[in-house]
Amino acid sequence: MPEPAPSPLETARSLSWALAALAAAGVLAVVTRGEEGDPWGGAPGTRTGTGAPGEAPREPPAVARSGPPGKVVFDETEHEFGTLLKGEKREHVFRFRNEGEGPLRIGPIQSACECAVIVLSGKELPPGGRGELRVTLTTEVLEGRMGKTVFVTTDDPATPMVQLVLSFEILAPFRVDPIALDFGTLGPGERAARHVTIRHWKGEPFRIQSLSGPPPPFELSHEPAAGNAQRVTLSVTAPWQGGTMAGSVLVMPQPAPTEAPIRVPFRAEFRPLLHVRPSYLRLGRLRPDETPAETIRVSSPDDRPLAVTGVEVKPPGRVAVDVEPEVAGRAFLLKVRVLPVEGGAPPGTFQGELRISTDRTSEPIAVPFEGYVLPR
Repeated sequence: MPEPAPSPLETARSLSWALAALAAAGVLAVVTRGEEGDPWGGAPGTRTGTGAPGEAPREPPAVARSGPPGKVVFDETEHEFGTLLKGEKREHVFRFRNEGEGPLRIGPIQSACECAVIVLSGKELPPGGRGELRVTLTTEVLEGRMGKTVFVTTDDPATPMVQLVLSFEILAPFRVDPIALDFGTLGPGERAARHVTIRHWKGEPFRIQSLSGPPPPFELSHEPAAGNAQRVTLSVTAPWQGGTMAGSVLVMPQPAPTEAPIRVPFRAEFRPLLHVRPSYLRLGRLRPDETPAETIRVSSPDDRPLAVTGVEVKPPGRVAVDVEPEVAGRAFLLKVRVLPVEGGAPPGTFQGELRISTDRTSEPIAVPFEGYVLPR
């Protein structure tokens, strides 16, 4: 004897559990939210929100029907957006109707890609009613030929879920060569430059409207190149402190097919000349008669000998510095003492700079300091 067909309520629950499992696995990203207490989501005539990937949808309401069901019919379930330039937005409206004898409920709506923003015209249709689902495709982070799917759930027992397939190809409006700038590892004071060539995808002429990138010691410039191209140069003189710097150069071409700038990542490693810790000395909040001391450590990052040859205080008179060897020829401790002021130091902030001379550097190394004297 054949098993009885599942009821509409069982079908809706099974669908909800399946979508919840997909969302928990990170396959789906929730793109609609309803009003508080409304598990169907998608307030009529409003732009739906975008949930985090992996967020499970709310379960459809477990309410038995008191009349005949609705029947969802989409005019189309596939759309070809064609070729878009990266950063371009494009819209398409999917139209549907209720051919059933009872009301039709729509929602929740989910997408396998956060690039699709959904606006639903209404979450309930009467018999014979028509609705729209507007899809806005954003392409800032996409490139190449691809297809994405939007999942629309309904309380139609015959069609509890409709899959809307979006197809498109994203082209970068400009060709960038190389796609990233790698400076490798630079020694203290070493200067290096890296170049990137930018061409319009159709070979058309253009100019660079603006450039933005990292602060000094980096420098940016650009100039025309052969074949209607532009050449952008990022150069740097390695600082003595060492460390890693990474980020992006942003290039805005003109005319620009989109509002998104061209982004060129860069990375540089700098070998330190000296280790100076801390590189900014904070003396804290002091009483007028308080004269604390702090320590700065100057050390060699390699096996070469190091000597601290002097320390100058600018402006003089607020702090004094005593230099003590910690490891012979390798590390020194600079004891920074706040000097007493006759009658007590005036309240407020005091600032200055320590200029540390060594046999490694032709110019002194500047270490700013500051403190704050409390009112009496």
